[in-house]
Amino acid sequence: MTISHPITRQGLCALVCFLLFVQTVWPAAAKAAQPLSLISDRLSVSTSLRVRGEFWDWFEASAGDNDYAYPATVTKFGLKWSEKVFDLHIEAQNTAFLGLPSDASAPAPEGAFGLGAVSRVHNRRDNDASVLLKQAHLTLKNFGVSGLTLQGGRHLISKGSEVLSKDPTIDWIKKARILQRLIGPFAFSHVGRSYDGFTLGWTKGPYNFTLHDSHPAQGGFDLAGNKTIGDIDLLYAAFNLTRPSFAETCDARLFLYLLRGWSQLTTCRQSGIRCAQRRSPSSCHQYGWWAYSSRYPHEYGSHRSYGLGNRAGR
Repeated sequence: MTISHPITRQGLCALVCFLLFVQTVWPAAAKAAQPLSLISDRLSVSTSLRVRGEFWDWFEASAGDNDYAYPATVTKFGLKWSEKVFDLHIEAQNTAFLGLPSDASAPAPEGAFGLGAVSRVHNRRDNDASVLLKQAHLTLKNFGVSGLTLQGGRHLISKGSEVLSKDPTIDWIKKARILQRLIGPFAFSHVGRSYDGFTLGWTKGPYNFTLHDSHPAQGGFDLAGNKTIGDIDLLYAAFNLTRPSFAETCDARLFLYLLRGWSQLTTCRQSGIRCAQRRSPSSCHQYGWWAYSSRYPHEYGSHRSYGLGNRAGR
């Protein structure tokens, strides 16, 4: 039997203040990354705790609760083993919701009243939690080609973050306008998203090439973040030019995305007769470029998108 009680704003404020006090007074418990020298200098452990209270006062609605609050926590624990030619990284995550709204939506076109309602729809109950494998990957390095790395397994990738320029203006523009525009761990949500696949990276001076192929994990607002979405294929490639000697105040990139999904369709020659199940692909492609100069502050860029899809027959 599940018993749930609505949480008041005063109670939520008190809970969040207490947890923030713990993070402030005991920061090592909130976030740390220390080598375990008693075992081996190659082994390190990392921990983090994020506490966030959300207060939603949505637009007036015809029905449902548009004024609610709830807290959520994200706790991570990771282990990393480093060798000269490889790194092995494993990280677990616990996400917990307390007091999600159960009546914060209305029929279309009003829909969900904020992200609390979205999280409640994707999960099982008002108070819910899960433990998931956030990362488990092997990174190969120093294997014959300078600047070449290969990362395979469940890992995180953020589009546009392959290299930073160390120019405060350029990096701020990248973080605010480029990173995670289409691909990323989406850490603003309480679950986030991982990717099961590989990332190949090569960096030499101002040049960087990145190739990524994966299936995304469920995640997002869904606590079932361990599940791999095998019906979605993701391919991403980028070439980055970061402050070369002939243009030391400039940063530029070319990129390409290929996203393909599979759906189960039923095709019937006649209504209700000789129906067959088949998998049908649909895809979305995007390519473009981006450039910025801190000497002549202006952002340039362009991209094109197109999609292809199949529909069921008669």
